[in-house]
Amino acid sequence: MQYNSIFNLRKTVAKSRKPFIMALCFIFLGALGTSCSNTGNFIPDGKVAQEKFSFAWISDNHLGSFAYAEDDLKQAIEDINTIDSLDFVILTGDLTEFGVTSEFALLRQMMDSLQKPYYMVDGNHDVNWSENGTTTFENYFKGNAPRFCFDANGIRFIGCGSGPMLRMGAPHIPREEINWVKSVLDTTDTNHPIIFVNHFPQFEEIANSYELTNILKGYNVQYILCGHFHVNSTKEYNGLTSILGRSLLRRTDPIGGYNIVTVTPDSIFVAERTVKGPTHPVWFRGALTEVNRPKGEQMEISYAINGQYPQVKEVWRVEETSDIASQASIDGDFYVYTTTGGLAVALNAKNGKKVWEYQTGNKIFSAPFISAKNVYISSTDGFIYALNRQNGSLVWKYNTGYPVVACPVVVGDTLYVGSSNEKFYALDATSGKVIWVAEGFPGYMESRPAVDSANIYCGGWEGRFWGIERSSGRKKWEHNIGKGRYFSPGACWPIISGGNIFIQSSDNVLRCFSPDGSVLWENISAKGRESTGISEDGNTLYVKGTANTFTAFDLTRTGYPVKWETVMPYEYNYIPTAPLHIATRNLVLAADTFGTICAVDDSGKGLQWQYKFSNCAVTSFCRTPDGGAIAMSMDGKIVKLNF
Repeated sequence: MQYNSIFNLRKTVAKSRKPFIMALCFIFLGALGTSCSNTGNFIPDGKVAQEKFSFAWISDNHLGSFAYAEDDLKQAIEDINTIDSLDFVILTGDLTEFGVTSEFALLRQMMDSLQKPYYMVDGNHDVNWSENGTTTFENYFKGNAPRFCFDANGIRFIGCGSGPMLRMGAPHIPREEINWVKSVLDTTDTNHPIIFVNHFPQFEEIANSYELTNILKGYNVQYILCGHFHVNSTKEYNGLTSILGRSLLRRTDPIGGYNIVTVTPDSIFVAERTVKGPTHPVWFRGALTEVNRPKGEQMEISYAINGQYPQVKEVWRVEETSDIASQASIDGDFYVYTTTGGLAVALNAKNGKKVWEYQTGNKIFSAPFISAKNVYISSTDGFIYALNRQNGSLVWKYNTGYPVVACPVVVGDTLYVGSSNEKFYALDATSGKVIWVAEGFPGYMESRPAVDSANIYCGGWEGRFWGIERSSGRKKWEHNIGKGRYFSPGACWPIISGGNIFIQSSDNVLRCFSPDGSVLWENISAKGRESTGISEDGNTLYVKGTANTFTAFDLTRTGYPVKWETVMPYEYNYIPTAPLHIATRNLVLAADTFGTICAVDDSGKGLQWQYKFSNCAVTSFCRTPDGGAIAMSMDGKIVKLNF
């Protein structure tokens, strides 16, 4: 049998294969409203052909992590190539450790040696720890990742990508992926048997799992294939049965392992195989039957908490079709945000009406910067953009040649921004011409730098924090926290107060630096993670802890003692959203993982109110001139609140 090669699937299987797969037609990312391809003889909806088939299932190989990860994948591919009964391969995410370009390049090189068709979805490690944020992954594997849909012998396989994108945030299915799945299912008969594929099981810790679950439960979804937890197991989440696969990695064994899935007309069987070793007894068997779920059965999110605080009023609401993974910016009533759909959008903060929008060439994970004349944004298409503030037209753009997720800042006539190519840029804010480019900054930069009269201060995702000479780009000093990428100050926006610089890293340590790089003070008791903010008068530093604490430090006193600490109504909360002080209301706003805003009295009297407007992470707060606030959530919801 021959496989369609229009998407550069490298190998044609040279031997005869069962007739249920004759051609492959993959769906490109963004090709909404397209039905699945039929990979063999057409089987009517709701029917399964009278012939079994088998495929290999690999998950969580974390290429670039342990020294043996590459060898485990290499030997698994060699092993799969020798098994004639396997018709294709499915990979359920966390294929790399950090999702950097070098890891994807190696993965692609290794997958080129696989002599069978393969389909893959990304996992949180693939999109979460590098500047790529799914973009490079798509470029390397376009056509069979991170989305796919195909029919095999009457079974429809539908796989989509996962999040979060960038940072170690709460699990989240991107808005674009949910919309794509819905578009595919809109062309699928409700009786057609489906196996859904994702990195995550659709469990409650995925903030917006209810949305995807509600869609899937309207169709004949038999099982969900997923990874993430690294062990073979099954679990029913919200009425859908997830089959969780083991990690390919060997860990303490001599070699790694994967699963072989066999589908018959009425059953599915899963057996673990040791790479180049035995296939072990079946550990999961399940029936393939028409699923009869109660019609209209839907998971609902409760917003009852809002009824306890009637003083909080929603003035307007905007809902995007893409995610919002960055902070917004505001200047008076001029409000600008960016989306993972590549848009920069300007709104009137009074009424929520759109002023303009501008489309970039790829996803945006950075906050815009507003000046008197322009709005500056960076995109993973590699460009820095200057847009006319009045109408959003392009003033200039500069190509860094590499995805940019860092937030630009303009001081005077100069724009400063870090990139992901180990470079830091100073550009003329008026023309976009290069003033200087400095090199030697490993690990991608995500935050907005802080700038004083002499220096620029910025952290990166290799555990480093830098002081950079403003006039030349010369690296004046570097602080290495010594714990690597997972504990970097890469997302936190540095804060300057009293001439010193405060930065929170994800190792839960809050540090204060002098301009010469000396560490003046450290605090671990607040246990924050990138989530720091400062009072309007600059005298108080706020830290939202990863647990249920919210701490205020007095910056006017020696040693920066704790002014107060408040217990918050959530348990674990590590989203990096900065707290927002609203002095006219004597409140500080903090965000949680499931779309709830918590308002704390700024004198330490504790929680004053809560308001829930989404069920996903709150990504940004902005003060409005009338003493209200605009908040955004990861799933693209934007609300203006008065209180």
